[in-house]
Formats: sequence, structure tokens, C-alpha cells
Amino acid sequence: MKHQRFPFVILLSSFLAGCAAQRFNAAWKDYPVNALQYEMNNFDSERIVSNSENLINKGVLTLTAAIALALEKNPSIAAYSQEVLAIESSAIQAGLYINPEIEFTVEDMGGTGEKKGFGSSESTLLISQTIDISGKPSKKSNVKEHERSIAILDYLGLKTEIVSEVKKRFYNLLATQEKRALFLEQYEIAEEVLKAVSEKVVAGRAQQAEEYKAAIELQMNAVRLKQIENDLAFNRMNLAYLWGGEPWESGDASGELEVMPSLPKLSELHEKAVMSSSLLRWKEEIAKWESVKRLESAKKAPEIKLAAGLKTYSATDDVGLIAGISFPIPLFDLNQGGIVEAEKRKKKAESEYKAAQNMIFSEMEEAFWSLSSLFLEIQSLRENILPSARKIFESVLESYKAGKSGYLDLLSAQKTFADIRIRYLDSLAIYHRIFADLERLTAVTGFSKE
Repeated sequence: MKHQRFPFVILLSSFLAGCAAQRFNAAWKDYPVNALQYEMNNFDSERIVSNSENLINKGVLTLTAAIALALEKNPSIAAYSQEVLAIESSAIQAGLYINPEIEFTVEDMGGTGEKKGFGSSESTLLISQTIDISGKPSKKSNVKEHERSIAILDYLGLKTEIVSEVKKRFYNLLATQEKRALFLEQYEIAEEVLKAVSEKVVAGRAQQAEEYKAAIELQMNAVRLKQIENDLAFNRMNLAYLWGGEPWESGDASGELEVMPSLPKLSELHEKAVMSSSLLRWKEEIAKWESVKRLESAKKAPEIKLAAGLKTYSATDDVGLIAGISFPIPLFDLNQGGIVEAEKRKKKAESEYKAAQNMIFSEMEEAFWSLSSLFLEIQSLRENILPSARKIFESVLESYKAGKSGYLDLLSAQKTFADIRIRYLDSLAIYHRIFADLERLTAVTGFSKE
């Protein structure tokens, strides 16, 4: 008889443990662990990436393809997506209840005299459960929810930065491609000039020194062409690093360097900046510390521990019930420090939000006015200065061939025309780079159309 009571108690404890495990499994089943539903790109990423890889294999790369590849394969994005999922898992853990405890003791055994063996022993089996009366598990879950939101916003912020960097490097590549075409044209012009000078020298209408100068200019253009080829190789590789791959084998990036995106109004940019992930994460940080403060306040309430069990007396084969309750007396530790710390952390987050807002607004306005100035410069170069420089160069070239202008005049006109074209290309590249920064600051993450 005395050996038939403990299996019932053990079965009871196993049942309670099973309930706890079931509660854990249910939490995993019902919890929305897929944080990647907050993706910022709302197009068919797999299809775009597949098409992008096919285009790269054919030696073609567009801006849309480069962005898709970077979002899909950038190592930093892949790593941080796992961080988001890890934080979600910790949110599940924070909401779980404390496991019940089981305790089994045997007294008055293995001694001497009447206490020898187990004849007069007393066995006790206790099951205890800590009961939370202040809702700490739910408050912990709230804190973790805010941490998850912060992680998601940081994740989206990282993707915004990657998109911005793709655009900068892509337009740098386009500008370098255009410079290569320019330097190739300059090399061909230098060949043409050398040929014209040589003919004039043979005809006795020019000095030998002019032919030497023209030959040196041709060699200088060959050096510039080689340098721009090296720059092109670097820019191609630098772009490919954003998706962790090797540069495509051949072909150029395909895009419109001269198509400048329109500059929004400054008031619109301010409205968008307020809703950027960089600022929203600080608002979420403030809300998190408010939740932490509520959690720390809840810790003032003591946790109650309830216990129940059986006690068996071997000498008489009797069984008695045991019940108990225990809780700490909140006399000294009322978690005062934790509450004050949470309040200070909240105030710190509020100050950091204001600092981040000021920095973003400052950088945004700097970018806005820089773009405004660049737009005017590019417009003037495109519509007035470049056409005039081209006409001057072509006129001086024809005049030189006719023997009406000197070689120094031709060289000066050629250099001025080339410098203006380089300035034009550089200004376009700078415009696109600054605009990409502006998009990052204001969370304007719509993908550019080609």
C-alpha cells in the first residue's frame, strides 16, 4: 500500500510539466515570428534577382537589377535579418511562465537503532509553483515587442543605406563609363591632330616642334585612357561587392546619367524625414523604456510561491497532506533603483531622438541646397557652356587645318572643351550621389526607373 501512492503524485507532477510544455509549444505556433513581412521592397524580389543574374551573365546591369541583387545577397542584410528573428525568439521566451518545481525528500533513514534502514523513515513529495500577481510576463513581452520593432526599423534602415550606396556606386560607374568614351574620343582627336600637324610639317607650313607636341599630347591621352580603364575596373568591382559577388564578365552598366530626378519641396522632405526609420526607431526606443519602467514598477509586488504535496510515514504507513505558501516581505527592496534607471533611460532616448532629428534635418537641408545649386550648374553646362565650347573647338580645329590658327590655340580649345565635359559628368555623378543621400535621410526608398 505504501508503495502505491507515490506513482500518483509523480503522474500529477508529469501532467503539470506537460501543461507547461504544451503552453510553450502553443506560444511558438501562434507567435508571428516572420518579421521579414515588413520588407520595404514591394516587388517580386526572386523574379528580379533571377532576371538580374541572367542579365549579368550577358554582360548587362541596370540600376533595378543592382538594387535587387544587393537586397537579396548583401551579407550585412542577411546577417541582420537573423538578428531580427533572434530578437523575436527572445520575445517568446520573455512571455513564458515560471516552471513548476518538484521536491522529494526522505528523512530518518540510514541511522542507528530505530532509525536504521527505512523502517521509520518519513518521505515527502512537494510540488510548488511561483505565482506572478503583477503581470510581469506580459510586461516583459511588451518590452521585447518594442525591441523587436527597433530591430525591424534598424533592419529597414540598413536596407535603405544599402540601396543608397548601390545608387551612388552605380552612378559613379555610369560617369566613369562616360569619361572612358570621352577620353577615347579625345585620343582619336589627338590622333587626327597629329596627322594634320605631320602633314603641315611635311608641307613646310609648320615647325617640327609642333609635331613633337602633338605626339606628346597623343601619348598623354593614351595614359588618361589607361587610367580611366583602371578606374572603370575598380568601380565595377566596388559595385559588385555590395552583393558579395564578382563583377560581370563584360559589358557596361545600363542607365541614364543625364536624367536627374526631380527635387521635392523642402517642406515635403521635412514631412518624410519625420517618418524615416532613423527617427521612428528612436520613438520606439522611448516607448520601450516606458514599458521597462512599467515592468520595473511591477517588480515591487512580491511573487507568491504555493506548494502542495504528500508526506508518508513508513512506520505507520500513514499519509498526510502538505500545503504551504511563501513570499518575500517588501520591506527594503522595492526596486527603487530599477524604476529610476528606466526613467533616466527614457529621458536619454528622448534627447537622442531630438539629436538625431536635428542631425537629419541639417544633413537634409545641406543636401537640398547642394542639389539646387548643382541643378543650376548642370543646366547651364548642358544648355549653354558645353555647346559653346564644342563650337569653339570645332571652329579652331578647322581654322588650324586651314593654317589660320596656331597649334597652341588648338590645344587650348581642345583642353577647355574636355575639361568642361569632365566637369559636366562629375557634376551629374555628384548630383545622383547627393540625391541618394537625400533619399536615405528622408526614407524615400522608391526604386528609380530607368
